Amino acid sequence: MAKLAMPEPNVDIVARRVAALPPDTVISELEETRACECDALTAYGCPPLGAVPPRTTEEVAAAVRIRHKMDPA
Repeated sequence: MAKLAMPEPNVDIVARRVAALPPDTVISELEETRACECDALTAYGCPPLGAVPPRTTEEVAAAVRIRHKMDPA
């Protein structure tokens, strides 16, 4: 089965999360993000620009707030 194209990435989200969260919280190196390239929907397999492994409720909330503020809708 052919993989479907992903939408154009917004690289600004990684920079914003790196600026707002502790230095070791955001994973953005390709080799490290490969483990997060898909969930059960393997047709959309693609390494993410970055990942924020949950450590504390506050860090997860901060990462979600950043994404929410970037949402145009």
